[in-house]
Amino acid sequence: MFTSSPDHPLTLDMAEEIAARPDVEKVETTDMLPVVLLGPDGDTYQSGGAGTWLLPSVPPEDLITVTFTVSEGRVPEGPGEAVINSGAAERGELQVGDTVTVIDSVGRTDYLLVGITEAGIASGGWAGVQVSEEVFRADYAPTGTTGRILLRGDVTLDTLREAYPDADLRTAGQAAEEDSEEIRQMLSFFTYILLAFGPVALLVGTFIISNTFSMLVGHRTREFALLRALGMSRPQLTGSVLVEAALIGGLLLVAGLTTSLAAAVVGDWSTSTRTVYLGIGTVLLILGVLLLLAGVARHVFAWRSRSGAVVPLLARTNLSRNPRRTAATAFALTLGVALVCAVGILGASIKFSVFGAIEEEMTADAVVSAGVVSNQSIPEQTVDTIEGMDGVEGIVTVTWVPLSVDGKAGSRDEAGGVTAVLDTDSRMALTLEVLGGGFDDIAERPGVGLSRDTARELDVGVGDLVEVTSSVTESTVEVPVRVIWENSSAYTPLAVSRATVAELLPDPATWFTQTLFVTFADDADAGAVYERVSAEAASYGVLQAMTPTEYQVSAAAQIDQLLAVVYALLALSVVIAVLGIINTLSLSIMERTHEYGMLRAVGMQQGQIRRMITLESVLIAVLGAGAGVASGVWLGWCLVRTQDGQGIERWAIPWEQLAVVPVAAVLVGVIAALWPARRAARTSPLTAVE
Repeated sequence: MFTSSPDHPLTLDMAEEIAARPDVEKVETTDMLPVVLLGPDGDTYQSGGAGTWLLPSVPPEDLITVTFTVSEGRVPEGPGEAVINSGAAERGELQVGDTVTVIDSVGRTDYLLVGITEAGIASGGWAGVQVSEEVFRADYAPTGTTGRILLRGDVTLDTLREAYPDADLRTAGQAAEEDSEEIRQMLSFFTYILLAFGPVALLVGTFIISNTFSMLVGHRTREFALLRALGMSRPQLTGSVLVEAALIGGLLLVAGLTTSLAAAVVGDWSTSTRTVYLGIGTVLLILGVLLLLAGVARHVFAWRSRSGAVVPLLARTNLSRNPRRTAATAFALTLGVALVCAVGILGASIKFSVFGAIEEEMTADAVVSAGVVSNQSIPEQTVDTIEGMDGVEGIVTVTWVPLSVDGKAGSRDEAGGVTAVLDTDSRMALTLEVLGGGFDDIAERPGVGLSRDTARELDVGVGDLVEVTSSVTESTVEVPVRVIWENSSAYTPLAVSRATVAELLPDPATWFTQTLFVTFADDADAGAVYERVSAEAASYGVLQAMTPTEYQVSAAAQIDQLLAVVYALLALSVVIAVLGIINTLSLSIMERTHEYGMLRAVGMQQGQIRRMITLESVLIAVLGAGAGVASGVWLGWCLVRTQDGQGIERWAIPWEQLAVVPVAAVLVGVIAALWPARRAARTSPLTAVE
């Protein structure tokens, strides 16, 4: 298998050359383009995470891997004809004879469905729209490049490497492993979250198990005494309890590992040095908070009030009797609350960084985008139409291309990243301070634009030459630095002029236009212009015109969806913490049965017993939540600091979220105390004399 890479793009001529070899039986080229599919009624086909793809229709006998067989109708034979897989046809309620619209990075094209196929790779909501191979090559791959060349035959890997020493050649197994690694990298954020949640659940569970065993041992006191009377030594008795705990823990460990390993295999986890330091600091913080809680439980809860209130006094005294147990119980809640607060601060800081940049630096009147996180490029037809509308003064496009400048890309610090395109004066939509040079004729003249920090990093100034390299065509040109601007949170640190991009990347399919910032003319009817822009965007199904405020809300929604997954996991740790409080109170009640009987005998009512237990639970919850908020704020600040090079440059605290914590802690305490308080209140006064 040959795979197209930044260092060696593949061509159809190369595929024909390989197919002509006598030791090669069959050759297949693999190409798929992400597109948007509109049904006959104009509604967008929802493919979920599987995506909608455009690919050439190839006879099944010419395919090596996945086969597409026509189950209804016929194969596409010319322009304007297409087939679609049966799963997508059923989900989108499409049938032979319908007209669908395919939107790619260039524009929109209508196709008549002439057939339904059965595709071996169709899963989830995957949609595969196939056009004839001639149409695909002419309209969607005019440069003659291809993504992969698959081959089958008697030829060996070494022979192919000798014939094509510069090619990126690998076996099917190696390619599958690299594809899997790429997917793992894409999902690494969730992997980190899940890996972090494991130790949290383990820590919280450890305290609950400890309290549970204390309850079990307390229930079997007479049994242990009888064993001691029959001659069992103290080490033997201790060993039997430890063996019991080890057996239970071992069985649960085997069950957990078996389930998790059957579901997925987790790869290596590499982190930056700062992240490692953060992890070490977090562990030390956890230990420190645990010791602090023990001290609080011993001294603060032992404090005597002068108010004379008996129930609160008894509640505080009961908690101070066993400060380690109280601290361990509160710590389970502390850990969950701390992580919730830390994640909340990280999310608030991300949104504040985005919002701050939009509010302070954006001057555009409208934003056109397929979403803050989307793989759909805005078609050139849309860009041209909106730019030519009456009342539109100009637009600034956020377009990304696979280029690097002196080995640095705009989105990543390596040559394999992507860089923005300079096609107009960006100050038309953004507030940028020009430090040197200018945007005059920036689209038509070869050159690059840099932020202040990027220019300093590359050690160049206005007029200096830099190398612009394409990771697709392997071409390199030297162009001057045309403009240097002040660092901006809303704009790219590096961009290449449109003239230079067109020279290195003539195929528009390699250009990805993410966003349009539209500025209206001063004398235009802003409402009418916005309606026209919105109508044009809506005609493409996935595009949406937004005001700057709506763009902020859209960005916040994407972040909130991501945080919701984290909160759902952390909510489990809070539930476990509530169970821990119930366990602790139950153990305390079991140990103090005679005490409750005495209190009932001297006149304490059942309601007072319930209030005392409830107050104990609330005090534990408030202690844990308070320490969790303090720890979470510190941990959140550290998280933001470790990400300051990733665009998170502002620190924000979600005060509304933190204000809910004390109220939630009291509620958690009351709920956790319901069953233990009811049990304690039912203690008979006769228990005191038993």
